[in-house]
Amino acid sequence: MEPVTQEGFTEWLTSPVTLKMFHTLKAEREQLKEGLVYGNFEYPDEVRGMCKAISNFLDVSYEDLYGNPSK
Repeated sequence: MEPVTQEGFTEWLTSPVTLKMFHTLKAEREQLKEGLVYGNFEYPDEVRGMCKAISNFLDVSYEDLYGNPSK
């Protein structure tokens, strides 16, 4: 696998496709959270897990994936 640089990660993070995907995931997470508030789910713990997984993906950093290159 080709190594990913900080610059390459930043390019991916700011690309139109990534931005659209993040927007879609944020909207999905908000719908899930709203459904939790109104008790719309039979298994709310699974939905909370889905929300957490989406948040983890949206919050990922270069360091999360590749560590701190200066160390």
